[in-house]
Amino acid sequence: MRETELEAHLVWTAAVMGGGTYKFKSITNRGVADRIVCLPNGTTWFIEVKTETGKISSLQKVFAEDMRTLKQKYACFWSKEEIDQWRAEQEPDDRFCSYCGTKITKGIASHEK
Repeated sequence: MRETELEAHLVWTAAVMGGGTYKFKSITNRGVADRIVCLPNGTTWFIEVKTETGKISSLQKVFAEDMRTLKQKYACFWSKEEIDQWRAEQEPDDRFCSYCGTKITKGIASHEK
């Protein structure tokens, strides 16, 4: 699977979770994460996406360590399954729609009219 396909899955996943993603390229700092993901619960993640054969550069390792030192949320995903697992870990087990009070199952509330 290509890196662009994994990134597209991350963008879709964040949108389903009610969040947004931002592609990030720093002019002055090489090695920064590919995406910034903002979730509706107020958390922000710096996420690197790699193919199964991709390698993290030394500058990317420095950036990851900087984020950990600054107590920021950082992840590197190598597959769709890892992205899906991350999503499951971010969503609480019991969530309810603020509009109708329906329990949300798998990220979706079914609304009856």
